[in-house]
Amino acid sequence: MVVQALTIGVLGIAPIEANIKKHEDNSLMLGTSLNTKIGYYKAAEIAQTAHKEGSTLKEMAVKLGYLTSEEFDEWVIPGKYGGRFVRSINLKVTQYLYT
Repeated sequence: MVVQALTIGVLGIAPIEANIKKHEDNSLMLGTSLNTKIGYYKAAEIAQTAHKEGSTLKEMAVKLGYLTSEEFDEWVIPGKYGGRFVRSINLKVTQYLYT
């Protein structure tokens, strides 16, 4: 994984992969991927209510009745966008350190 290579190579420590996955999967920012499916206001309501109640986006989206668990799994793909960002950072750090 890019984060692991970056962390070990630069800091000499190893990430806790399970924690990274947990935070990635439960990030409220994933709600933006619902905008094109259910609209901005419903997606924002899901994120805000999940935050207030300490719930996940998926739990809240189903609870509010805006989509099913299956629809959520199909439409919300953790890591789809964040991975590009991490790869970009890794490339820049690598270029800085080794050039």
